[in-house]
Amino acid sequence: MAEDSGAKHGELHFFSVDLKGALKPLSRLTGQRESWSMVVPGNFGGSSRTDLLFYDAPAGEAALCFVDHRGGLEPIRSYTGWRTTWSHLVPGTFSRDPWFGILFYDRETGDLEISRTDGLGHLLPLASYPGWRPGWDIIVPGRFTDTGGTDLLCYDRRDGRLEFYTTNLEGKVELVNAYGDQFWDWDTIVPISRSVAGLSDLLCYSRRERLGRVYSVRVGGKIRHVKSHQGWSRGWDLIAPLTVKGLDRQRLLFYDRSAGVGWLMDLDDEGEAHRVREYKDWKRTWCTIVPGHFTPDGITDLVFYDRFAEYEEADKARHSLGCRYEVLGSMDGPLGVPCLDLDRAGSGWVRRFLHGDIYWRSDINANEVHGPIRDRYLQHGGPDGPLGLPTSVPRTHETRNLTFQSFDGGVILLHPDGQTEVKRAVTFGLDRLRQRLEIRDGPALRRDDANAELILYVTADVNGKPVPGFEKRRVPPEGHMGSGNDLEVEFQVPLTSGLRLEILVRAYDVDPVGPEDYLGTWRIRYGYDQILSHCLRGGHKVTQAPIHEFEWKSDAFRGKNTLGLDYHLSWAD
Repeated sequence: MAEDSGAKHGELHFFSVDLKGALKPLSRLTGQRESWSMVVPGNFGGSSRTDLLFYDAPAGEAALCFVDHRGGLEPIRSYTGWRTTWSHLVPGTFSRDPWFGILFYDRETGDLEISRTDGLGHLLPLASYPGWRPGWDIIVPGRFTDTGGTDLLCYDRRDGRLEFYTTNLEGKVELVNAYGDQFWDWDTIVPISRSVAGLSDLLCYSRRERLGRVYSVRVGGKIRHVKSHQGWSRGWDLIAPLTVKGLDRQRLLFYDRSAGVGWLMDLDDEGEAHRVREYKDWKRTWCTIVPGHFTPDGITDLVFYDRFAEYEEADKARHSLGCRYEVLGSMDGPLGVPCLDLDRAGSGWVRRFLHGDIYWRSDINANEVHGPIRDRYLQHGGPDGPLGLPTSVPRTHETRNLTFQSFDGGVILLHPDGQTEVKRAVTFGLDRLRQRLEIRDGPALRRDDANAELILYVTADVNGKPVPGFEKRRVPPEGHMGSGNDLEVEFQVPLTSGLRLEILVRAYDVDPVGPEDYLGTWRIRYGYDQILSHCLRGGHKVTQAPIHEFEWKSDAFRGKNTLGLDYHLSWAD
């Protein structure tokens, strides 16, 4: 059963709602899977009660459950091997069967598939449209024609385009009407029941504009503006349409996650909104609110899903992400309006917005990713790819006029011309070690004999843990190096957040016979920020002379050795 896999920090809360809006608890189901991406209501079993289909996109799994009159779940069927990139699962009447089918849509590829069900949870393919139309942000099921099946309203936020489609009960999808470049910045579009003819009207909500608009829809997808509501709150994260038995007007539930507030509203025939009830001190962690009919005598019912109810770290992540969003200017800032609530991302957490994302992990706090850097980051697998999570906010290099951002496993550069580069390693090269001898007292010696014996090492660690292969890497040659020695040694080291490079030189007397002849150790260290700074400046060769001096003496003479080193540090190709 798919329900048995995955972490279980989630909760489901079932409520019945009376005509006055009072909520009566039915059940609280703990230990639920936290990774359900969607909870889809529908009549999948042929009864009068609403069934629930749970979809876990990252795992490619789903589970169909019937709901009993007490708010309990009865697992019917589990599914594995589903595509992990379905962005929309739309329930509706797509065949002549008495129960609902499911429309699957992939926003990135534009693929559309329709399956019918048999009342027992089996999915039977009905139609497939590869590459149908990428880019739809919202797909609303409703009745916009008189064909008898479920029609579709599709909305692309980027170009403000609305298109109405009809389905013919055999899986055929046909365009009915289209509106281009007219409807900008809607965050939510909700089907509402106002029409005497039984057609679905629309409520459109823009957080940025603080605007709600009611449209009537006539046969053929012809829309007419009915009412505008200015000054609405920007905080509505979820708007759920409720089908209320015995009520002749549309009822809507509005939920503000950050404030922990809910409003129950009625829309009359003129599109006027009337508040029925206000709910205060609600949980601020509901990610999904699904309306339905779960009880035989209920006016309407609701199920609330909290993905991380039993996970303390989720609360810390939600708080940090919210604070960072406010610092950036909330929806007036570069990220725009919220799209999804808290979700896991790689080794941390993410909250997604229209124009960017904010990531959090306990050791890196909250960092946003947006613009071309975000595009390149997602191309490289995002938080689940080799770059991992962002470890800094985007920064600008003062002299090179480029923007860069650090990640667990590398850096993304954004050049002034808009081009981006990913750098995941650095080249660390030792070119030449130089020695100069000063004999202060004693007989004349051949200079090569008087120079100290030297042993070189290169070490690399990340937050104190050695990088494999660089625990203490010995650099040849060694011994009497005379006045200088060409090393010509290069290493490629993964560019990981917290990386530190160190050159270590151990020097001994001219004729070492034991530990007492040890002269000393000289270290050059580069921390992560120094590595970035050096590479961003162009990674030129560095000459350090003098860099260290060793004083030594013996029975016959005493002197001083001065060491110098030529080395380079740059991005790896």
